[in-house]
Amino acid sequence: MRAGTKWDYAVDEYLDMDIADWRPHQRGGIPIGTEAWIRSAENSHPHGTGPFRYRSLQTSVLGWVVQRVGSGRFSELFAEEVWSKIGAEHDADIVVDRFGFEATNGSMSATLRDWGGWVSCSSRGGRAMGQQVVPSSWLERLRVYSASGANGQVMTIHHPSNSVIVGLSSFPDWLGDRMFDHLWAGQMAVATALQE
Repeated sequence: MRAGTKWDYAVDEYLDMDIADWRPHQRGGIPIGTEAWIRSAENSHPHGTGPFRYRSLQTSVLGWVVQRVGSGRFSELFAEEVWSKIGAEHDADIVVDRFGFEATNGSMSATLRDWGGWVSCSSRGGRAMGQQVVPSSWLERLRVYSASGANGQVMTIHHPSNSVIVGLSSFPDWLGDRMFDHLWAGQMAVATALQE
């Protein structure tokens, strides 16, 4: 994400939860709902000129665009175009804000096995159940890829060892940087051992 959206990860990731009313809070002077926040976002630099940095708000924008272009709710489109095609055994859930805006920046829950199906599909060039689910060109550049979520959710693709690792955790600290460092080191140790 090289968009110029103004973002302080340590502040705005928590602000996101309050704007969407995902947790009790007493904050005033913040946008009410995710769509209002998207519409009020400011830039810190021109798009495409800064370093790659994850910003949850931009992922929300992408989900919003998918809904507009796809003429349906993100959850329905994702279920039809992806989830149903990877061999998922259960429905996934997605959090919504008070206005029903779906949290495409996270807050999607699924079983460990179904997340494993998604990561496995991604590790196989976007193929699952004998069909192309996601364009392989989106995934070709990834030799080792890891995604993490709040409180210790991780998905790792390690092509050199032909392995995928999925973990569902509950860290005491939401962002838990130190714990993520240990988790990442453990995953890489397993992948390296499998490679040998």
